[in-house]
Amino acid sequence: MVIPRMQLAFILAATMLAVGPALAFDVTPDIGWTDEAADPFVIDRQAQRVRRTPLEFAAIKATPAEYEAATADRNGRELMRAARDGHLAKVKKLLAAGANANAPDQWGARPLAVAATAGHAEIVRLLLERGADPDARGENGITPLVAAALAGHAGIVRRLLRAGADIDAKSANGDTPLLAAVRMDRLAVVRELLAARPDFERPDRDGLMPLALAARDGRVALIDALVAAGADPNLLDKGGRSPLWWAVYRKQRLAVALLLERGADPGAMSTDIYD
Repeated sequence: MVIPRMQLAFILAATMLAVGPALAFDVTPDIGWTDEAADPFVIDRQAQRVRRTPLEFAAIKATPAEYEAATADRNGRELMRAARDGHLAKVKKLLAAGANANAPDQWGARPLAVAATAGHAEIVRLLLERGADPDARGENGITPLVAAALAGHAGIVRRLLRAGADIDAKSANGDTPLLAAVRMDRLAVVRELLAARPDFERPDRDGLMPLALAARDGRVALIDALVAAGADPNLLDKGGRSPLWWAVYRKQRLAVALLLERGADPGAMSTDIYD
């Protein structure tokens, strides 16, 4: 018996709806229309898989642009690589071809932060000129300024500040650019940030301000620079402890001596005795 085409389609659809999850299968966002074979790119496929029934997939396939991976744009992928690897000429070519200077990849990284981390100053300059947002957050909520501070690229920090980057923007881990630079002992970066007048009283997730971090780790040059720029040596953290308390607790003798010389009050070392 020959079944009419419309009737056959109805029977197939009804069968798939009846079995439901039994016919479900994994569909990845980077399916064929992303031209992956022409330009292979490493993607964590397992993390991006979505459970779809055949009927749901059929509806998606009709409008693939709504379901493409963030890196489906070949120019975007190439721009990210060129920014990371320091290929200035290629970055220029890709931007001229319409690549988006602010487009994130599937992990949230952006070309400007990638170039800032790698220390590619000319690429940073070019991306900023072509509209890259100096405060756009990338992986882990890190701004380009925090990325440059962590990596110790003082010249890029200066350029980003001139481009209007928020000097006190916090990343997802709670660090401002100043906190990040102090944590990594980036003296040249700290000096660039201090010249732009950051907020000395913005604490990290543990409630420690930049001067307390420097004192805890015995960073004498950082302590000197911070106090000279106006950081209060008697400012208590959220636990009621002063920078001097942290230096004493961690047995940082040079830091203790310098803090006392710069006006730290031994009588205000901690409020613990009142708790």
